[in-house]
This record gives sequence, C-alpha cells and structure tokens, in this order.
Amino acid sequence: MAPRIALLMDQPTLVYFPGQTITGHVQVQHKSKIKCKTLSIGFIGTAAVSFSTSETTRDHNGKHTTHHRTHSAQERYYESQMQLWADPSQEMAPGPTKYPFSFLLPINIPPSFVGAHGKVMHEMTIKLESTKMFKDIKLTQPYSVNSLVDLNLNPTARMTQQQHQEKALCCWCCKSGPLSVMVHLNKTGYVPGESILIDAEIENNTKSKITACRAKLRMNVCYKADLRMQIESRTLSKITKPQVTEVSELSWNSEKIQIPPTPASPLPFCNIIDIEYQMKFFVSLQGINPAVEMTFPITVGTIPTVDAFPVATIPSMAMNFPYPPGGGQPSTSAAGGFATMPGLEQYPQIPPPTYQQAMATSDHVQSSGGQSAPYKVDPEDNMAPSAPPANFTPYYVSYNFQDTSQPQYLGAGEPEKKNLP
Repeated sequence: MAPRIALLMDQPTLVYFPGQTITGHVQVQHKSKIKCKTLSIGFIGTAAVSFSTSETTRDHNGKHTTHHRTHSAQERYYESQMQLWADPSQEMAPGPTKYPFSFLLPINIPPSFVGAHGKVMHEMTIKLESTKMFKDIKLTQPYSVNSLVDLNLNPTARMTQQQHQEKALCCWCCKSGPLSVMVHLNKTGYVPGESILIDAEIENNTKSKITACRAKLRMNVCYKADLRMQIESRTLSKITKPQVTEVSELSWNSEKIQIPPTPASPLPFCNIIDIEYQMKFFVSLQGINPAVEMTFPITVGTIPTVDAFPVATIPSMAMNFPYPPGGGQPSTSAAGGFATMPGLEQYPQIPPPTYQQAMATSDHVQSSGGQSAPYKVDPEDNMAPSAPPANFTPYYVSYNFQDTSQPQYLGAGEPEKKNLP
C-alpha cells in the first residue's frame, strides 16, 4: 500500500509577511518499510498576466479584418528546494515520521493577488519520489503573503480630502440655478476593516429633482504585457441614497464605506500588475446621470494610523486570530501559531489584526490540498486530495473597529475594461 503524506504547519493560518520564516513538518505515514529516492519540498513566488486585444484594419480594397492577439508576461521572485530525505539505499521506517522544514521568505516580494487577468502566487510543493514501489506523490499548497505598509510613515495618510463642484443646467430657452456639491473625507489612508467617513452638502437650485446620491469604493487593477495594458475596475463597496423629491438641500453626516479585506496599495515589487483605490461620489438629477462626479484617491495599508485607535484596547490573541481555514483550533506551539505582523509592536495602542479571505473574483487558483490543515493527498485516488478541493483565495489583514454597521460588499462587481497603447 502506498504511503500518505500530510503537511503540518506551525502557523496554520498560512499567512506570512516578507522576511518571515515558514516552518512546519512533512509527515509520511505507511504501515511497512518503504524505499524512496527523495522527499523534497520547494517554495516559489511568481506572477503571471494574460489578456487579449483586438484590432481592426482596412486594406486598399476597403475590406475590414479584425486581428486578435494574446499578451502575456511572467515574473519569478524566488525559488528554493530542499531535500528532506535523499538516501535510496535506506528504508523509511513504518508508522508516521515527521520531517521538519524551514524557509525564509525574501524581503522584496509582492503580496498575494488573484484577479481577472493575472495573479501573484506563493506556493510550496512536496514531492515523494518512489523507487517503483508506488507512484510518485506530489502535493502543492498555496499560502498568503501580505505586504507591510505602515500608514504612520506616509505623511499624506492623515490628510483630509475635500472637493467642491458647481454645475449650472441651461438650454436655449431657460437657465436655472447651479447644483452645488461639497464632499469631505476624514483622511486619505485606511486599512481593511476601517471605514471612510463621508460628509457632504448638496444644494440643488436647478429645476431638476435629485434622483440619487451614491459613493463607491473602487479598485483599479492594471495588467501589463508586451507594452500593452489592460485595466480592470471593480466596485468593492457602495452607499446609495434614495431619490429626493421635494428637498433642495441634502446632507451626508459621517456616512461610512468600510474597506473590505483587500491587498495594500500599490502592489510592491511587481512590474506587471499594479493596483490603486478610489472613492467616487456621484449626484444624479432627473435626466442627467451623473450630474456631478468626484474622484478621491485612497491609500490602503496594513498598519493603521495610531489615531484610528485612540483607546489602548488589545483583545486577546485567541479572539483576534481565526481558526485555520476549513475548521479546527489553531496551534499554540512555541512558534506562535499566528501570523505576527512585523513592526506592529511599536504601536501598543493598535490591537493585532485578524486575517480575512478576500472577496470572490472572477478567477481563482486551484489548490490541490484545499485550505484545511493538515493537508493530505491519497496517491491511490489519482493524486486527489482527501478533502474536496477548494479554490484558493488569499487572506489579508483586517482590523476590528467595533463597527456594527454592515458594509455592502459587492463581490466581483462589473469590470470596466480598457485597452491602452
């Protein structure tokens, strides 16, 4: 009977930061002595982009021809492999045997990301190479990497934002008063779990009724390949105020849009994918949608500004770190068992974050081992995992700001695609 392998992680949440060490054990279990060539584990970090463009040309006869082209690009940030067993002349003893491993993540690596036209992936692969006694066994498991973006080091993160627009509606026969819109944001930099506070004053002196006021948090992803770019825009959360019929003035008082679990901006050390965030504010009048549109740049980090937590309340570790994906209580080994964020110790008033799965995207990465621990694969079942396979979606930093309001997260949204030269 072929052996079984399991991946036992010291940090079962599988969330890491650049410069941290990934540690754990590979467990090989079998009933009798076996011979194998090698037992190895490898670590790799890569990025890949792929999108299509079309171009229509006309020949001298006036005939139009459409040409389709696929653009792709790849990057590799690190690759390392280590032998855990490499003595084919010896036999592995029966029973479960654990082989420890340790890998230091490089500093200059981008965070995990999965989008419609590209991804940044960090994976470990275990391979048990047989001496013809059984089929080779291979197990690949992605893990999440978060970037370190300390908003306290960004001088613009605490800066408020304000915009004012006036728009007059007129035609050849009449002219009305202006539509005046003033919008104020409490700052520029936020972390997942934190809310953008929106104050707005809208004065409608036109002859048209206000049909809607809305604010949207958008993520813009730029994919690059072959000197081309593909832009994917996605609405992450929104607020919509209903139609106002008889009121000429409308106010927003600290209305909230919460930042969902999402990667920090920009995407550092990646040359083929970049992301940015915007808060857009719209006012629509009857027959004019939108009449006013404003765009505010938003920075998303992983360490909040210290003024975001004015009271030094540090919840217990057990409350702030979720159980490993797929169930089971996290380890409390000497290694910690939790994803400790480097740099957070210098801000004692900031509680430790949780790690939440990103919202669903239109593209997923298949994990042969799922997200539960331990991760097992049965070689007698065509290399299928012992648990149902799951689509891998990265986990990102998120903070609990004691906000009981529920944001309206929108999942994948409706992408707006543009081809740029």
